Amino acid sequence: MIRIILTILHYPLVIALLVLSCLQCWNAMLWMTGHWAVYQWLGAGMSFYLILHLLPFVNRNLEFLRTFSHELTHTVFGLLFFRRMASFHVNDGGTGEVEYYDGRFGDMFIGLSPYCFPIFTYVFIFLRLLAKDATAFMWFDILIGYTLMFHIFCFASQIGNYQSDIYRRGYFKSYLFIVTFWIFNVTVILLSIRMGIGKANVFLWEAFSTELVNAWNWVVDVWREYVVRK
Repeated sequence: MIRIILTILHYPLVIALLVLSCLQCWNAMLWMTGHWAVYQWLGAGMSFYLILHLLPFVNRNLEFLRTFSHELTHTVFGLLFFRRMASFHVNDGGTGEVEYYDGRFGDMFIGLSPYCFPIFTYVFIFLRLLAKDATAFMWFDILIGYTLMFHIFCFASQIGNYQSDIYRRGYFKSYLFIVTFWIFNVTVILLSIRMGIGKANVFLWEAFSTELVNAWNWVVDVWREYVVRK
């Protein structure tokens, strides 16, 4: 019964999150345009990855790490949804596989998270909480930028209709999920550089709730204006 309810609510919930995330991502980017200094080291880390990516021997060696991060993200989300993992395998040829036993919940997150969740970036965002001075913040922001660009290249190279993670769940449903959570995660990352991961999440979910209340009030006003009065 719960699975049926979640299936029915999937599209409305994801679309609502997409709209809310787009609004807050846009606001975060507008704030960033007036506060470049806050994001300078994030940009430096991203630029550093781009430079290294152009070096052939570095790019070849990154292939294993890309596959590893993909399978690791499957594993982490499997554990978060209490799945019992059967195997984890990555080889130096750029292929890998994670097997887990069937469960009731979390299939979309487990299957599609490697295409929209920058796991290494979040590791450094949480480690950033340990920073005590401007120098430490600088290095963490560089690492956040470096890993974010690494994951962008991962997503660009790994996503496609040929992926069983995607076609087994339906193309439209999968890409809607991926785009939504990619924008959501970018928003969280930008806000985390600005105020830290804890305050960023409080700020973001309060903004979501405010937008939802405003939308509901607008619907009520329209209902009263054009339906009740008639």
